[in-house]
Amino acid sequence: LIMEGDLIQTVDLSSLYQDEDADPLNEIQDLSLNVSTLTLTGDGTTVDLSALPGLGDDADADPLNEIQDLSLNVSTLTLTGDGTTVDLSALPGLGDDADADPLNEIQDLSLNVSTLTLTGDGTTVDLSALPGLGDDADADAENELQNIQLVGNFLSLTDVSPAALVDLDRFDQSDLSEGLIFIGDGSDEATEVEIYGDINLDAIGEATVKGIQGIDVSDVNPTNDQVLVYNASESEWQPATPSSISPVSTTEYYSIDPLDFRELADPILFGADLSSNNGLKFFDDDAPFAMLRNEGIIEIMAPLHLPHGSTINKLKVYYRNSAFLGMQFSLYRKDMTNFSVGNEVLITVLAGGLLGDVELDLNITNQNVVDNAAYSYRLYVRFTTLEGDDNVALEDVDQRVYGAVIEYTTN
Repeated sequence: LIMEGDLIQTVDLSSLYQDEDADPLNEIQDLSLNVSTLTLTGDGTTVDLSALPGLGDDADADPLNEIQDLSLNVSTLTLTGDGTTVDLSALPGLGDDADADPLNEIQDLSLNVSTLTLTGDGTTVDLSALPGLGDDADADAENELQNIQLVGNFLSLTDVSPAALVDLDRFDQSDLSEGLIFIGDGSDEATEVEIYGDINLDAIGEATVKGIQGIDVSDVNPTNDQVLVYNASESEWQPATPSSISPVSTTEYYSIDPLDFRELADPILFGADLSSNNGLKFFDDDAPFAMLRNEGIIEIMAPLHLPHGSTINKLKVYYRNSAFLGMQFSLYRKDMTNFSVGNEVLITVLAGGLLGDVELDLNITNQNVVDNAAYSYRLYVRFTTLEGDDNVALEDVDQRVYGAVIEYTTN
């Protein structure tokens, strides 16, 4: 039909259509492809397309196995639809399975003491040479970690033979008897002993001193500021006040070396040079001594430092005199609180008539208690022969001082 304005015209097109089977329903159909066979939906007409690339050559005539799944077992590749396999053992990481057992390729490791084992077989590796794993002398891994147990008087490990038991019999497990204590007897054993002698031990552990070196202590308790004193008449230590105790004297000695002396200028002679050691010469051979060498020097002095409160008993002087007149020795004390007071003589003596090497003992009885709070103490030696020559030979020195010793007592 063709519309031209208000007119409708008809056109016959039948000459363009020829339906040979006179069936209008089969002109437009669907195609389906099963493997290599093409089929029309309206009838059973098929077309074999197997000659086309990718569709033919189906040798087993089984269209269901054309698309399959692959599975890999160790190094063998298999299709799911048949038994065809591909050996991939030549590929890196898949081959060289020497025991042909794919189940032991991935395994667990276990360590027993020093033996390393794979879970899938009996293969073991000995690691005893490694630090901390070896040196298991008894080859018994079960006794490395054990418990300690006490059975009777025997101490043992839970997994050792009786030969390894520790006998605790020497540590007596019995109860102590009343009044006794355990004391070692020198053989690694403890025995019960009774407390007696100087110390008394009561039931609660308090100790009381009953004696000192086997001598009884008085039961009378000391009062404040008292001390224990041995009373010989009663053979007992007793409390006493220190002021009432008779002192015990001890003899002591104070030595004076020749190097302790220093020179003094004579007040009568003039022209003395008081530079250091100008008046003294010290011979330092096996027996050193002091001697004079300057005409202006005639006296030497050494200071003394004795314990306060001690008592001076003797002065012993060691010297040599080969001159007609002797040597004078004086022990003085000097009042430090009053400068107008001169030296106070404790003793002075002119030792004449004694020739050669002399040891002179002088008893001191005057003001002989040392009082360092107010006095200083000095020993003076006065020569009567002046050498005067610095080059005098040793054997020609007539007067020498070898040293001195003061004997004193302390309470």
